[in-house]
Amino acid sequence: MKSHQISRSLLCCVCITIGLAANCNSIEYVPKGPTETEGFEKGLYQLLPGYVHGIYPKASLLADGVSEESLSPQDAMRMTQYKKEIESWLNRVLRIELKPKQFSRPDWLGIRKLHLDRAYIVGRFTSPAKEASSYRDAVVEFQADDRSISLTMSSGLLFAADANGLSSLQISDLASKVLNIPHEKVSKIDVEKHLTTLAGVEVCYGKMRCEWNEREPDYTKRQWWSYIPFWYVKGRLFVNISTMAWKEKGLPASTKSSWVF
Repeated sequence: MKSHQISRSLLCCVCITIGLAANCNSIEYVPKGPTETEGFEKGLYQLLPGYVHGIYPKASLLADGVSEESLSPQDAMRMTQYKKEIESWLNRVLRIELKPKQFSRPDWLGIRKLHLDRAYIVGRFTSPAKEASSYRDAVVEFQADDRSISLTMSSGLLFAADANGLSSLQISDLASKVLNIPHEKVSKIDVEKHLTTLAGVEVCYGKMRCEWNEREPDYTKRQWWSYIPFWYVKGRLFVNISTMAWKEKGLPASTKSSWVF
């Protein structure tokens, strides 16, 4: 494939998965979360469209969500497989302190055309950590498509710091407390961070990179922790993680979703 074709494919892929392309911002955004977070959500969209994956869908969207029971046998089998893939990634990327002993996959819902006309599966669960642990009562919400999984973790104990005072070191440290980033890689994380206020809420946002640069990509080196868009508000951390097998497949052949339900 020629270099200009690779660049075009990369741009399309990035736009679809985390909304980096500029023309994504030109589309009028309709909030997916509850009314009380609409202003904040619209602000996130202006920063980076993919950031809105950190706002859990509102009740009316969840009410229209689909489960295996409402699908044809063939589509139900597909959804079951998608959920198994999500569980595999949750086990891979999340610290054990945040994970329940057993995921309740039947509670996870598929929502058609949730973001950029793509199908997503969403779910949430609470950390089983005991009372003495700083992980107790932490809530994890996810929104996953066939190429990435967005995780929003809420905890007054883990995320007690104010957004406007966070250092780059603190951000990488927080990420390592909730994600299974290899210990030897944490010190190598480069944090690009910015501060702003959205709908009266102070936000620290940016991207974490580890031994990888999307402007000069080498897909044989990319791992799931190599490029992580994030935002942080007091009490909450959002991260987006690629679930593609970059080493095996490189760039996707198409920007279309392969998840059908």
